[in-house]
Amino acid sequence: TPYHFKCDSCDKQSKVVGKIQTILEQAINSPVPPKEELTPQQVAEMEKEKDLLREETLMCRLHQIDLLLRKLVGAVGRVDKKNCKKANDARKRIVKQMKQDNSSFEVLKSNNEVVALDFACDVTGLKNVRVWEDFGDDSVA
Repeated sequence: TPYHFKCDSCDKQSKVVGKIQTILEQAINSPVPPKEELTPQQVAEMEKEKDLLREETLMCRLHQIDLLLRKLVGAVGRVDKKNCKKANDARKRIVKQMKQDNSSFEVLKSNNEVVALDFACDVTGLKNVRVWEDFGDDSVA
């Protein structure tokens, strides 16, 4: 064997040393095989799976935001029936823009606060003066 150790103590230590020797022998006799390189086809398949998972996540997030917007439309309808159609149109616009995967709406996809602000600006007719980049990961989500 390519290793050597010596024990000058009692039986308890020799049992431990025996276990260590067994583990070392097992490791030497069955080493971990090297990582296999992926073929271009395997890489392409993994990328496709990754894209599908990303799409599922986006659709789930889109569904969550649509539910949030529907609650906001309902709240507007309870407070001011005249603006109910305007609120629903704002919801549709936001969802449509998110489906288009426009990069300027990346923040909208991850931040409920920004979605609510965009919705409120649409419904009230106020111009959104905040810059989208102002909302980072530290915003309330």
